[in-house]
Amino acid sequence: MDKRGQKQDAKTFSHYSLGKKQFTEKEIVERAQEDPSFFGVLYDIYFDRIYAYILRRVSNIETAEDLTSVTFEKALRGLEGFKWKEISFSSWLYKIASNNVADYFRKSYREKNVDIEKIPELKDEKEDVGVNISKKMFFKKIQEGLLMLTDNDQKLVSLKFFEEKSNEEIAEIVGLQKQHVAVQMHRALKKLRDSLSRRKIEY
Repeated sequence: MDKRGQKQDAKTFSHYSLGKKQFTEKEIVERAQEDPSFFGVLYDIYFDRIYAYILRRVSNIETAEDLTSVTFEKALRGLEGFKWKEISFSSWLYKIASNNVADYFRKSYREKNVDIEKIPELKDEKEDVGVNISKKMFFKKIQEGLLMLTDNDQKLVSLKFFEEKSNEEIAEIVGLQKQHVAVQMHRALKKLRDSLSRRKIEY
């Protein structure tokens, strides 16, 4: 536990401990809008997942670190104007990250020297070690296939299967209608399967 409280996984986040008090994400966001020092709690909750998402997209550790920093800097600057009813904080943060990645791709060529071993993973301590190893190998193969897809398809597949976002959340993040997400996701997955098959990667 650090000085702000007990860090929790963003995917299962419902309450956050600060001393003896429990706060919901919405309460922390509202507190942070009044007192910017509370933004550090949101940073603790979401840093690993935002960093992992960006790293899978840009395939370069140093670039991912830079873009993650920019994402949280922009989020802090824009927090005062954030309105919960229009989009969830999580989706808003992922949208900022996605826009930063898009800007990066517009300005430079993509590097493909990702060190997959250093990608943060969500671990279930209850899982058998063998299951964890098999899962890690499976995700490595999927990540190899993702590098062959377009940036937009990578974004959809990463949000769905690595970040475990719903189609509704993905629609908020990428700015599509929910039904269009399902259609584009189907096409992206077909391309991914074809890519894995051509490279003779079992999945």
